[in-house]
Amino acid sequence: MNTSKKIKKHQKEKRKKEVSREQQGPSVKKEVSQVQQSQSAQEKTVAEEKSKEIVKEESIQLATSLPEKNDLEKILHEKRQNTYIKLILVGMAVVMILLVGFLGLRSKSKSFEYVGLQFEKTKFGQLIIYQTAIPIASVTGEAIANYNLNLRNDPRDLESIPIGGRIRMRRSVLLALDPSMEDCQDNSFAGLNLAQFLAAAGVQAKGATTNKTYAEENGVPFASCETGSELFTLVITEKANATQIKKETENCYKIQVANCNDLVKATERFIVGAIGHSSGYDI
Repeated sequence: MNTSKKIKKHQKEKRKKEVSREQQGPSVKKEVSQVQQSQSAQEKTVAEEKSKEIVKEESIQLATSLPEKNDLEKILHEKRQNTYIKLILVGMAVVMILLVGFLGLRSKSKSFEYVGLQFEKTKFGQLIIYQTAIPIASVTGEAIANYNLNLRNDPRDLESIPIGGRIRMRRSVLLALDPSMEDCQDNSFAGLNLAQFLAAAGVQAKGATTNKTYAEENGVPFASCETGSELFTLVITEKANATQIKKETENCYKIQVANCNDLVKATERFIVGAIGHSSGYDI
């Protein structure tokens, strides 16, 4: 009897506990659901905040990557400046090309060929010189050096001075100055230029005079075409009515000038004529 009561009592308590748990079940589930919803809301809030931070960071990066207004103006100014510099450099290059071409043409106009020689027009201050190099040959005919001939006049312009006959020089030459030429200031230059040319050509040149009295008193050779010799060539410079080169005899030439201003021109004409005739040119 007691045992049966105990059993019933145990079952009754057990049933009460089950009923109590059943009554508590919905409340627990509700609390769990609320907790889950709260966690979901918190996670959503965290996600939204992270999303906002990412958007903010991207905006900052975009803002820093884009140039500000001042920087943009600076970039545009630099581009315009670079373009301007390029245009200047291109313009300078074009000017240089044109200048080189102009100088090349000008240089060509200063150089010319005459009687087989290449002449170059050169300016020294206010003085214009026509230069050329004459090859100097040995006794065997081999070129051993160059003689630089400097003329004050363009040899082409000297063709207005006539040469009466071909000029042929012997190995010995007498250069005689007539007393009528003593008042000409260019005597020294003309005589020196002629003597240097003859020396470069291998000709032995000596001074002389056409004044017999002066020759006897000063021990200077007297020279005239009438008393000339076949052993040497005589070149006499004297005044005359016209400026010209006359061949009086086979070994006597006269450089005749109408005035002192023609002395250098006539002497240079004689030099160029001797060069041209020796090379087979008719000038």
